[in-house]
Amino acid sequence: MESGQPRSTLVMKTTPLSNDYSISNNVLGLGINGKVVECFDKNDGCKKYALKVLKDNIKSRREIDLHWKSSYCKHIVNIKDVYENKYDDTKCLLVVMEWLGKK
Repeated sequence: MESGQPRSTLVMKTTPLSNDYSISNNVLGLGINGKVVECFDKNDGCKKYALKVLKDNIKSRREIDLHWKSSYCKHIVNIKDVYENKYDDTKCLLVVMEWLGKK
């Protein structure tokens, strides 16, 4: 996607994240709203991404919506996919973002 082109409406996936990504135990960071771990795309030659795990609530949905709408900008980390899944019987939003670390 070229910079400056607004994105289409976000459609969250409801299939298990594990169908498309393998999740590492390597924690990349911790934030107020959740942790970020590395994950690998099973369908894209094991390309590395950052996976942000958020509890499903209004605040998290707003954060994701605003991030999605602004990620056309080249200065904002791009969101690749968003999943609605359960983890330990807790509804979660799983945000797959481009990984900006060293290769």
